[in-house]
Amino acid sequence: MEPISYLGSAALSGFIYDKLQQGATSTKEYLKGKLKDWIIDDATVHQLAIQIDDLGLDEDMSPRKIEKELNASPDILELLKTITPSQTTSITNHQENIYGNNVMINHNGKG
Repeated sequence: MEPISYLGSAALSGFIYDKLQQGATSTKEYLKGKLKDWIIDDATVHQLAIQIDDLGLDEDMSPRKIEKELNASPDILELLKTITPSQTTSITNHQENIYGNNVMINHNGKG
């Protein structure tokens, strides 16, 4: 499995769904909080917030519907490609005879 190299629309749709359910007013400030573990500059957050607000999403939409709306916007998809994780996380599946399968998560980079 390849590591996630940029923020996908499925993850973003979950953030937007939560924002709509919580009634958060500022898309930009909400995204800044949610994307704190991603490398993204203020100008990109600002542009992404404008593009999302222009979609007219509402609290009655499911995360899947929100994802479809995000995927229908070439501008949003291009912005998402510029947002990368701020650290590398690798997951290793390791088998032991006594304890069965163990999953170890290693964080590398800034943290």
